[in-house]
Amino acid sequence: MIRKLWGDEEIGGRLYLQMCELMQAVNFPEKEQKDAVWKVVFACMHKLTILKHHQKQYEQWERNKFVNAQARLKKSQRTRQEPEEYEEFEMIAELEAFLHQVKSSLDMLAKLLMHTANLGKGATSTFGDYGDRLGKKLRAGLLYKTEKKDLIEDLIKLIEDEQKTWLKFVVDLRDQISHWQGLSGLAFGYILVAGKLTPTYPTINGKRIPDFLKLIQENLIGFHQDFLALALRIKFFPGLELIPLDPAHGESKYNHSSGRFVKWGIGMKNLPAGTTSGV
Repeated sequence: MIRKLWGDEEIGGRLYLQMCELMQAVNFPEKEQKDAVWKVVFACMHKLTILKHHQKQYEQWERNKFVNAQARLKKSQRTRQEPEEYEEFEMIAELEAFLHQVKSSLDMLAKLLMHTANLGKGATSTFGDYGDRLGKKLRAGLLYKTEKKDLIEDLIKLIEDEQKTWLKFVVDLRDQISHWQGLSGLAFGYILVAGKLTPTYPTINGKRIPDFLKLIQENLIGFHQDFLALALRIKFFPGLELIPLDPAHGESKYNHSSGRFVKWGIGMKNLPAGTTSGV
């Protein structure tokens, strides 16, 4: 399974290598705590790998539908016809599965806070209310009354910022499909004019679905990386801070192209951004 997960350079870099980069700064007195965090990270990687699989499968089904339509056209030798639309169950299945993995990966990500912010199982069982439930639990926790307050607020702000740009829309779409209505009616169509077949693609939020899925995938994986970094930061040893890294740093350090996705490093507090502490 590790080889399969590592085969995706982005997921391997943004989660696995990012975790390797930051764990040396994290104050986990017990090995069991470190193991528990790694278990959550690997579970998130698993979810995101499945999500990418569904995105690629959707694209493949869409390409296949058009190729098959062209073959039928060539066989029929028609030059003009009324538009045709077909409800494509394979494409619907991949899209629904993709959206379910979005929410499932967020639910898994929330469990990091059991180990970095001392939240209980109940508080981290789901990424409820677009993450607002986590924010409320964090602000009500004992760590919020300590010097960790600003670190916790940075994590909450990340959640709130992502809600505004993509997270709320996608979670609502997933909930609509799961609890109110499916994606029945998603149609892939064709128009034949002067012997030329032109596809009519379904859209979501004004975007063709492959483009929509790629955008959400990029946002989701990036969110996982930033959430991971800010959650671990709560447990940093005193005096250490997150700093942004140049992509070349990770490629050189890990001698692997996945290293370019390592976004966050460790520095000393009050040092200029980009200055490493040598750890």
